[in-house]
Amino acid sequence: MVGHFAAEFDKPFLLAAYASCSRKFPADFRVRDTLQLALWLLPHRKSYKIGDLYRDLCGAALHKTGGAPADVRATVAVVSELRKRFGRDGSGSPGPVAEAVMDAEASDA
Repeated sequence: MVGHFAAEFDKPFLLAAYASCSRKFPADFRVRDTLQLALWLLPHRKSYKIGDLYRDLCGAALHKTGGAPADVRATVAVVSELRKRFGRDGSGSPGPVAEAVMDAEASDA
């Protein structure tokens, strides 16, 4: 799952939903939290709101009237841009840092 604030907000809802159905949460479930990635990779920002990250990293404004679908598109674009800049497949030098953050998040799942 990819989401902004997903590790702290979305994942607990999923855990509760599984528990309410007496189902075991999948052990291999992975969380890619753009908030956590941005905090680690861009530590001196004034704002970590998804709209601000999207504007600054992707060069476009996030329109508030777009609702959840716009937030999803912005989140995907932000995680893609962070991976491009900092991941193994990008040209940024801290590639292992991005991968370590993502791996740490996955192990918390």
